[in-house]
Amino acid sequence: METLVLVLTDVQGSTRLWRDEPSAMDAAMTRHHEIIHGAVAAHGGFRPVDQGEGDAVFAAFRSPAEAVAAVASIQRLLHEEPWPTSVPLRVRIGVHVGEVYDRGGNLFGDPVNRCARLRGLGAGGQTLLSAPVYELVRDRLPEAAALVDLGEHRMKDLTRPEHVWQLDLAGLPTDFPPLTSLDRARHNLPVQPTRFIGRGDEVAQVVDLLKRERLVTVTGFGGMGKTRFALQVAAEMADGDGDGVYFVDLSSVTDPDRVPAELVAVLGLAETGQGAVEAVLAHLASQRMLLVLDNLEQVMRCADFVGQIYSRCPDVALLCTSREALRLRAEHEFALAPMTVPLTAEGWGKDLGALGAYEGVRLFVERAVAVDKRFVITNESAPAVAEIVSRLDGQPLAIELAAARLRTLSPQQLLSRLDGALTLLRGSARDVPDRHQTLQATIAWSYDLLAEPERVLLERLSVFAGTPELDAIEAVCGGPDAESEYDVLDGVTALVEKSLLRALEPELNGSRRFALLGSIREFAAAKLAKRMDRPDLEARHAAYYCHGGQLGRWDSRGEDEAVARIRQDVAEYRQAFCTLERRGDDALLSFPHVYFEHLTRDGLLTECLDLGQRWLAALPGMRLENQIVMHQVAWSKERVGGADAAVDLRRQMVAEAEQLGHPAYLAFALTVMLWGVHTDAEASALAARIEATMASLDAAAQVQDFGELLLHVSSALCLVYRHTDARLSLSHSRRCLDLSRQLGGKHTEAMSRLALVASLRNLDRIDEAAAVLADLDLGACGPLGASRRPGALVTAASIALHKGDATGAQERLDESVALGVMLGRPSWEAELVLADLEHAGQQHSQALGRLRAALDSAPPEDDATKSRLLWRLGRAHRLLGNPGEARFAVEEALELLKDRQIQHLPDFLAAELEWTLLEGGPTAERVTNMRARLADGALPWGLFPVQPARKA
Repeated sequence: METLVLVLTDVQGSTRLWRDEPSAMDAAMTRHHEIIHGAVAAHGGFRPVDQGEGDAVFAAFRSPAEAVAAVASIQRLLHEEPWPTSVPLRVRIGVHVGEVYDRGGNLFGDPVNRCARLRGLGAGGQTLLSAPVYELVRDRLPEAAALVDLGEHRMKDLTRPEHVWQLDLAGLPTDFPPLTSLDRARHNLPVQPTRFIGRGDEVAQVVDLLKRERLVTVTGFGGMGKTRFALQVAAEMADGDGDGVYFVDLSSVTDPDRVPAELVAVLGLAETGQGAVEAVLAHLASQRMLLVLDNLEQVMRCADFVGQIYSRCPDVALLCTSREALRLRAEHEFALAPMTVPLTAEGWGKDLGALGAYEGVRLFVERAVAVDKRFVITNESAPAVAEIVSRLDGQPLAIELAAARLRTLSPQQLLSRLDGALTLLRGSARDVPDRHQTLQATIAWSYDLLAEPERVLLERLSVFAGTPELDAIEAVCGGPDAESEYDVLDGVTALVEKSLLRALEPELNGSRRFALLGSIREFAAAKLAKRMDRPDLEARHAAYYCHGGQLGRWDSRGEDEAVARIRQDVAEYRQAFCTLERRGDDALLSFPHVYFEHLTRDGLLTECLDLGQRWLAALPGMRLENQIVMHQVAWSKERVGGADAAVDLRRQMVAEAEQLGHPAYLAFALTVMLWGVHTDAEASALAARIEATMASLDAAAQVQDFGELLLHVSSALCLVYRHTDARLSLSHSRRCLDLSRQLGGKHTEAMSRLALVASLRNLDRIDEAAAVLADLDLGACGPLGASRRPGALVTAASIALHKGDATGAQERLDESVALGVMLGRPSWEAELVLADLEHAGQQHSQALGRLRAALDSAPPEDDATKSRLLWRLGRAHRLLGNPGEARFAVEEALELLKDRQIQHLPDFLAAELEWTLLEGGPTAERVTNMRARLADGALPWGLFPVQPARKA
C-alpha cells in the first residue's frame, strides 16, 4: 500500500463528437493523449496500466505540488490547442490523495473511487481538488494559479460531504455550472456512516435496468447489503433532473396495509378523504421520480399496490429490496451476489496489492480501521485476512461483524475462533437495526418467516458440505416425517426465492447446483441437531454418494461416471468418508477408492496421504481395495518428496500380494513397484517378472475376472517400454486397446488410444499416429472425456509440429487453451507447445514468457512437471544468451529428476543434454546419440516435440 496523489480526467461531450465527427475526433484524441501524457511525465507522474474507460486518463504522483502543476499545464495546453473538431475539447479533472494498492501496475482502493466521484462533480475545463490535496498544496501553487472554495458537497457515495476546491488559472475560464452533487437533487437519501465498497458493475447494471424497465427488485439474504446497494443505485440516479429520489424504509412495518401511509409521510402529502392509496397514486401520476421501497419481504401483500404505481404512474421508477421477488409481470429481479473474495489464503503475504483488489478484503480493512486506526495488513496477517473473508462467503454483514472483533483480537486469533462464527460475530454499532446486531439474529429473522416445511428442508440441507444437485437433495432430504410432509422441489424453489439458498449457474452437463452460505449452514445445523435426526441424514448422505459401494469397484465401465462425479462433489465425498470412518467396522469399504485416483490426478496429494493413511489404519489386511489405496498413497508420498517411504509401501504391497498368493494381485503390486526403480536394468527385470506372472492366469479368466488389473498392468508396461523398447511399448498399447474394448470402458479406450499414439510416434510412424488420434472419440466419455480433450489437442498439436504443420498446431493449441479456461484446468501443457512454436519462429523471448506462464500454472507439488518446465526454461535462457539463469534452471531440474530417471527418462536426458550444451557443447556424435534416446513423457501429461526414440 502506498500514499499517492491521484489525477483522473475525462472529456466533456466526447460521445456526441465521436458520433458526429469520428475522423476529426480521432485526430483530436491523439493530440489530447500527447498533451496529457507529456505533462504527466514532465512532472514526475506515471500512468497505471488500467487507463480507465473511453477518453479518461488516470495518472498518479508522489508529489502533491507536481500533481497540481501537471494539471495546470494540461488545462493551459488544452485551452491553447487549435482543435480539429467543431468545438474545442474541454476536460474536467479531479485530484485526490490517499492510500492505494498496486496490483500488477493497476491501482485499487477507495481513493481511486473517491477521485472519480470528485471529477464527476465538475464540468469541462474545470479542475477540482479535495480538501486533503488543498491542505498539501495551498502554499505551493503554480504561478498565476489560485484556489477557490466551493464549499461542502455530498457526493454520490452518500457519506459525509466533501469540501471541494476549484483550481483557477489566469487567462482561462473560471465560471462553471453548479457542481453536479447530490445537493442539486431533491431527495431524502440518508447520510451513510461508511463508504460504499465495490459492486460498481452491479450498480451500473441496475441503473441501466431501471432506466429501461422501471421496476427492479434487488433480492438477497439478510445481511447481503441490499439496502446499502439500493441507496447507492438511487444516488447514481439523483442527477438533479425530474422530481426527485425518495427512500422509503419499511423495515419496521409489518402490516402491508400501512405501506401507502408510509409513502404519504415520506412524500409529504396532505391528508385527504380519498385514502392513502389514492392520494399516493394521484400525486405520482404526474411525477418523474425514483422510489426506493426497502425491506418488502415482511409486507409482501403490498405487491398489488406496487403494481398499481407501476401501471398508473408512467414516469415513476421503482427500486425494491426484498428476500424474494414480488412476482409481478413487469418486475425484473436482480439477485445480489456476495462480494468478491480470494479463493485461497496461500501466497497473499507476498502480494498485498492483489489481495486489496477483492471487495470483501477492502470492506474488512475499512471496517477494521474504523475500530482500530493502527490496523494495516502485513505479510504476516494477510493470509489470515484472506481466509476470514473467504470463510465468510463475501457476506458484507458477516465481514463487518468480524472486523469489529479486531478491537480485541488479531486477524490470526480471529481466524482461529471463526468456527463458532454465529456466536463470535456479534456486537455491532448501536445505530444498526436490531436484526443486524448479530449474524445469528439476522439469520433467525429470515428463518422465522419460513413455513414449517421450509424450515425442515433448510435444516436438512445443512448436511451437505458443498453444492449438491437437486437429485442429491431429494435423495437425502426428501420424504415425509412426523412433523411435516413436503415436496422437495417446491421447498428448494421457496428457499431460493427467499434468498436463503443460492441457485448456481448450470454446470457443463446442464445440471443446476445449489449452495448455502456458510453462516446459514451453521445456523441450520444447530437447529437440525435439536431434532435429533442428523445421524440418519448423514448416513443417507454417505449412502447416496457412495452408491452402496458401487463406485468402490475398480471397473472402467463405471470410471467415467465415478471420476466425473467425484470431481464435481469433492466436498461431499470428504464428508462421506468422515461419516463412514466414524461408523467404523467395514463401513469404509463402501467408500469409492477411485476417489484416491481423483486426488492424485488433480494434484491433491496432501489430502490423498491423509485420507489414504486413515483408510489403511481403519481397514488393515489384504484386500484389493487396500492395494489400490496403498498405491495412490505411495504415489503421493513420492511426489511430495517421500521417496523412501513410497518404496517401503510398495514393498509391503508386494509382500502382501505374495502372501495372498494370487497372480493378478501380485502382478499389480509388481507393477506399482515399477515406479520405485531407478535403472533400466531394474525396470526390465520387473517387467519380465510381471509378464511371467500374468502369463500364469487362464486366458479366459484374464478378461472375465481380472481384466481391469490386466489393463492397468499393460498400461504401465506400455509406459516403461516406451523408454526402453519402442516395439514392446507398441505391443502393449495395442493390448490395452483390445482389453478396453472388451471391458466396454469408453474412457479407458480413449486413454489406450492416446498410449497407442505415443508408441507409434516413438517409432516415427507419424501418419499412423495421426490416424489413430483422428478416430479418438472423447465425446463418448462424458464429462471426463471433455476434461481430457485439452490434453488430446496438445497431443494433436505435437504431431502436427512433427509433420511440419505449424499452422495446424497453432489452431489446436488455441482450442486447447480456450477449453482449458472454460473447464478451469491449467493450461501449462499448451503453453509448453506454444513455446516450441515461438522457438521455431526465433521468438525466444516470447517462448520464455510462455514457459514462465506454464510454470506458474503447473501443479505446485508435482516435481516431475516442474522439472520438465525448468529444463525447457533453461534452454530458452541459453538461446537468449543468459547462461547464468540457464544453469540455475537446469541444475534445479536435474536435482528434481535425480531419483526419477526411469519414470521420467526423457526429461532427465533432455536436462542432461541442456547441461552439456551450457558447459561448452558435446560432440555432434554425442548429441545425435542422446537425441536418439529421448522419448515422450508419460501420459496423461501430453506429448511434446522432441526427437522420438528408436530401437534398432
